[in-house]
Amino acid sequence: WKGPFSSYMRVHTIGAFINGLFPFKLGDVAKSVLMAKKAEASRVAILTSVGTEYLFNATSLLVLWAGGIVFLSFPVAFRTLFFVMAAASTLLLGGYYVLSHPTLAWGRRAEKALRLIVPAAVAAAFRKFFQHVGEGLALLRHPRLTARALSLSFAAWGVEIVMVVLVLYGFHIA
Repeated sequence: WKGPFSSYMRVHTIGAFINGLFPFKLGDVAKSVLMAKKAEASRVAILTSVGTEYLFNATSLLVLWAGGIVFLSFPVAFRTLFFVMAAASTLLLGGYYVLSHPTLAWGRRAEKALRLIVPAAVAAAFRKFFQHVGEGLALLRHPRLTARALSLSFAAWGVEIVMVVLVLYGFHIA
């Protein structure tokens, strides 16, 4: 985001409002469309960056669950579910990393090979699509920024969990 912070906050607030009114996180889609217009970026790049945010949230939750599994006793089925989700999150993070480097995800050889199967225009469209995906995943090319984003996500979910626990204790549920 290269515009003024107030413009970003306006778009973010609109997205949060729509999320409150409609199901399926439609506010995030609206936020992506508005950001793409304001930032003059492709919608694919903005939607990919929103997907990255969800991946960071999932990774943070898995880390917090791991802490819960270590310190609390859970049934075997829950532990198995955790490990399956951790493996899926790790694979997604690895796939996102590969996609964030356009030369790894979509090189000239892949485009030439695809042109043997489909028309050149379709192959070029695939190449352009993956370039936009790479733009949306640019954060993953910078380890320090990725670590900051993950740590902020982890902290946000930690605060959420503390709030839920405090409410449970406040109502004598826990």
